Amino acid sequence: MMNPFQRTVAGWLTEAGFQWVEEFPVCGYAIDLYIPELRTGIEIDGPHHNLRRAKDAAREEIIATSESIHIVRVPVGAKKWEVMEALGIRPHWRKDGGP
Repeated sequence: MMNPFQRTVAGWLTEAGFQWVEEFPVCGYAIDLYIPELRTGIEIDGPHHNLRRAKDAAREEIIATSESIHIVRVPVGAKKWEVMEALGIRPHWRKDGGP
């Protein structure tokens, strides 16, 4: 089940024209949001993630090596432009160049 900020980010992805998968299973883990078209996963980092940086880095390496999926870490409360920029989407947020 998505938390409120995950729903917000998922909405931004939908507005930008991307399809996404919630809690995408890969290598025995679940990625918060996965964008198949970009082969990119988004991990929403709350305060508890600061305590797990080494584990998170190891998990990302396994996923990147095994499945060629890039992981983008997004802190809770990030702005829309920060998320889109982290995904390499700029200056327009829509794939079709719309507003």
